[in-house]
Amino acid sequence: MPRGPAGFSNIWLLALNRREVNKVKKFTEKAHRDALLRRRIKFVVEKGAMARLFKGSTSHELQKEVFRQVRPEKIALIRSCEEYNSWLISLIKKDWWEPYSRNGLNQDRWGYFAKLLNILNINETVINYVC
Repeated sequence: MPRGPAGFSNIWLLALNRREVNKVKKFTEKAHRDALLRRRIKFVVEKGAMARLFKGSTSHELQKEVFRQVRPEKIALIRSCEEYNSWLISLIKKDWWEPYSRNGLNQDRWGYFAKLLNILNINETVINYVC
């Protein structure tokens, strides 16, 4: 009989895997989309050139705050460029960005934070609601 890792038979491993699969908590569609958004936020905030734009050691809190503020469900309801621009500008003008600003809010607001939101919103809308 073929043996798997640690000498267990392949049949025993298959049975164990089936039990473990049944224990896995299933995601709802909303929970799955939330997980995708959190992953996208983490990637954009922590990786590449964007990571250097924000105040050091605030990455985790920035990610949580962006997740609270950016909801794809709301973006998907926007029907015109004017609506999108208005929504985006109002979000950029909020003061909750202050703790994450490396160079002062007046300098970073329209460059770094606007860029972050634009990347996240366009990608999430297209990936999760249009396709």
